[in-house]
Parts: sequence; structure tokens; C-alpha cells
Amino acid sequence: MPHISQEDRDKSSPVWDLSQERVLLITTVTQRFQFLLLVFSLVVAGALNARSQSHMIGVFALGFSMTFILSGSLNRARRKLEAVKVRLLQDPSHPYTLINGDVGNRPILRDMMEHVLPLGIWLVLLLATVLAALEVITPAPR
Repeated sequence: MPHISQEDRDKSSPVWDLSQERVLLITTVTQRFQFLLLVFSLVVAGALNARSQSHMIGVFALGFSMTFILSGSLNRARRKLEAVKVRLLQDPSHPYTLINGDVGNRPILRDMMEHVLPLGIWLVLLLATVLAALEVITPAPR
């Protein structure tokens, strides 16, 4: 990454740089995470409103598959974001580096979003699928 002064950076015309890539990836990661939570919520609501045992099992199994795929997509975008952040931290004059030095980061929150919540969602849906298949969880009578 070429080193330019802040004054030269401010004078140059807008170009696609790592700062803009970081903003795009933050937006992408956030949207994918929110979509994962939305799909999980819809799967649980759909399974609870199922009319038959086979529909409940199908909804849970389909939801598990969908969230597994979405989590992979979320993980890839998150890894790209981390790579961009590492590159930006190599430039001591970049605003991200300056602010990050003042504020720091919160690895606990990041670890929860990266690993704990997607894994928890998979496990809940897998367990629900197994329990529904064993008829421990049954649809509400209508």
C-alpha cells in the first residue's frame, strides 16, 4: 500500500480504496448477519405453526440447511473485512489506524458474531430437527 500524506489523500479525486472497501464489507457483514437472524426467526415461527409432524421436520431441516449456507457466506465476508482491516492498520496515517489506537476493539463481541451465534443457530435447528423426528416436539393441536 503506497504511503501518501493526509493532505495528498484529501486532494486526490475519489477512487475505490481500502476505506471504501471496508465500508462496503461492514455493510455486507451486517446485512448478512441480520438476514441470518431473520431466517432463523422465520424458521422457528414456521415450524411452530406447522400443521403436521412432517411439515415441522421439513421446516427445521430446511432452516438448518439455509442457515448453514448463510453462515458460510457471512464467514467469508467477515474474513475479507478482517483482511482489509489488517491492511489499513499497516498505514499509521490512516484514520482507521488512528481511531483504532484510541478506541481499540472488542474481540468478545466479534467472536460472538463470528462463531457463537451461527454455531448456536445450527445447533438449535439441528436439535429441533432431531427432536421433531423423534416426536418429542409436536405441532400444536388445531
